[in-house]
Amino acid sequence: MRTGMLVLSLALLASAGDARARSHGKRHGSHGHARPAMSEAEVRASLELLRGGDARLCTLAVDRLEQGNWNDRRPRLAGEDPPPALGRGPVKDPAALALLGDALADPKPCVRRAAARWLGDSPTPDALTRLTEGVRATSPAVREAAAFGLGIHAEGAGRDVLLTALRDGTPPVASAAAWALGRSEDPRNTPPLQSALQHADPEVRRAAAEALATSEDPAAVEPLIARRQDASAVVRAAVAEALGRIEDRRAVPALLAMATDKGPEVRAAALEALAALEDGRAFDVARGALADPVVDVRRAALQTLASLEDPRALPALSSALSDVEPELRAEAARALGRLEDPKTALALSAATKDAVPEVRVTAVEALGELESLGTAPPALLEASRDAVADVRVAAAESLRTFSRDEAAARRLAALVQDADRSVRRAATESLVHVESPEARAALRSALGDSDTAVRRAAARGLGKN
Repeated sequence: MRTGMLVLSLALLASAGDARARSHGKRHGSHGHARPAMSEAEVRASLELLRGGDARLCTLAVDRLEQGNWNDRRPRLAGEDPPPALGRGPVKDPAALALLGDALADPKPCVRRAAARWLGDSPTPDALTRLTEGVRATSPAVREAAAFGLGIHAEGAGRDVLLTALRDGTPPVASAAAWALGRSEDPRNTPPLQSALQHADPEVRRAAAEALATSEDPAAVEPLIARRQDASAVVRAAVAEALGRIEDRRAVPALLAMATDKGPEVRAAALEALAALEDGRAFDVARGALADPVVDVRRAALQTLASLEDPRALPALSSALSDVEPELRAEAARALGRLEDPKTALALSAATKDAVPEVRVTAVEALGELESLGTAPPALLEASRDAVADVRVAAAESLRTFSRDEAAARRLAALVQDADRSVRRAATESLVHVESPEARAALRSALGDSDTAVRRAAARGLGKN
């Protein structure tokens, strides 16, 4: 019974989150369908379930509310009961709002967060009043939850009380206020958030930096740069991320220094920010970071080099194809492809033999970017015979780049007979771009394929040719 009720609670939370997403979208000009609001009984039942269940499950349920969109089409195993199909709009019932106002003081944090989220989503003046009054409450826990709820409401609601809360002596309250002020994207909030960068508590400083990142106000650049040597690595990382979000080139020298910070999270954040700025001055520091012992830093370095599309990166990116992490090898191959330089063909050809199929796929796709080669690289032709269908699909798509190459056309014609329908589809789509008797013969053969998409592509190709 408890499990079934928990599912009901999750469904209620998710459906309310879905309504929140729709209603907020509607405020910005989209059109949504009106949904029935949750009743007092449903709100009461949901709060009681959250109060009575495991604290971790309660947190998961409220996180699901944050994500919105309860997807009833997800695959399930045999014997699983689908969740109730409940569609609920924002809470408007006065009695239900009163329950949520009281729940801001609940001893369980996830219940307070759920109440704050529902109140923040409600369009009624009553809900906004309860949140505003909550920020003035004597309990720090209530003040924190209420400030969070005002951030959910966004659009500048309760700005005056949030500015007061930003100076609250309890750090979680000030952090919630900073988050809420950032969500409003009001440039008037930049000066007080700048001041919060000097707060004694690192979590408040971090929240202030993240709020300034959300605002993307260029006026925040210099105050953020001033915190690049903050004692807390968490704050320094938030500062780097904020500078990347604002995308102001005044930040480049500071970010270059932060890219060699002793904290790996700071180095990664700084490199990601430099990638967003696409500034050539980042080349040397990014190239050096490819040897960093921390995976996340090396990943960010690859992203930075990829964003620059600088031919000088070819040796470093080629070296990264031997990284111990398959994900990074694939990222290196992708970056090499973006260079569209025929000199990358040798390194990418070697990567088509990687032990990990996902890396081979990316390398094959990157070879398809090298149109200037004129003819298909032998490694690409060989990849069309790979034991893994995804690699063959990538090869069929990349061979399209070399549609005038007879060897490529022959391989595509052969792939039309592949055992895997995805490969046949890709090959047929590519043959549409090949003008030769052999290609037309292969397309005519594909007209009898068991797969509808293959037949349609073949018919389209024959019509074009």
